[in-house]
Amino acid sequence: MGKFTDNPRRLNRPHIEKKMLGRGTILEIELKGTRFQVPHDELVAWVGENLNALNTKSWREKGIYSWPQASDKMTDYLRRFEVSCDGGH
Repeated sequence: MGKFTDNPRRLNRPHIEKKMLGRGTILEIELKGTRFQVPHDELVAWVGENLNALNTKSWREKGIYSWPQASDKMTDYLRRFEVSCDGGH
């Protein structure tokens, strides 16, 4: 298989996919005006340790999971990946 070219992947909510594992994909997630750039595989690892998404039918059978909104717990995790928006000071 060729290299994954969708890097960074821009999203308006947290989203993980099995097909992105091991490809160095960076997720650029914007939540309520705040932008986060998080390595996809790190997010999957954190989700596996802290949430139930990897045990869902969607992840097991379709290889995807998406959150309509980030929980407070996930938002706290994402804060370490916060980036400044263009046009800052």
